[in-house]
Amino acid sequence: MEAVKKAEKGEGTILRFYECHGVRDSVSVKVDLPFKKVQEVDLMEDRISDVASKNGEFSFDIKPFEIKTFRLM
Repeated sequence: MEAVKKAEKGEGTILRFYECHGVRDSVSVKVDLPFKKVQEVDLMEDRISDVASKNGEFSFDIKPFEIKTFRLM
């Protein structure tokens, strides 16, 4: 995880991840913050897609050296 911050655009908390080892991987994130919805967003915090979540956890795949950003709402 590279960053946790308040959203610049709108409401929510931004989580940013960076794959720094040059490998593809699957990531599971368990968050102890209250949220109802997860969205993948771009670096400008514009919505890309909704992400399934359950019990404070969500998962995603990441490519080598890729940056992934999510908004918890």
